Amino acid sequence: LHLCSFLALVDVSRWNATGVQVAGDTTEGHHDHQLKRPLCIYVDSNETVYVCDTGNDRIQKWLSGATNGSTVAGGHGAGVDATQLNEPRGLTFDRNG
Repeated sequence: LHLCSFLALVDVSRWNATGVQVAGDTTEGHHDHQLKRPLCIYVDSNETVYVCDTGNDRIQKWLSGATNGSTVAGGHGAGVDATQLNEPRGLTFDRNG
């Protein structure tokens, strides 16, 4: 998983030193449990993980402990329509999420 330069401020002392898989599985794909060329990640205060799933032109949301993500933006192919993204490469949130 490649991380973008923008990350949420997180208490890193809580992180498991051996690592824990929190999004995706071991295969590349377009299903809810898969990612394709993930490029950036954001973790909110509820430990919800948001991933720029660049290869699938979507943003995936993974609740803490979830085995499947849900698409919160894009996911309808690359494009400029309101329901489309084109290889998303960054995330930003305001204080309201």
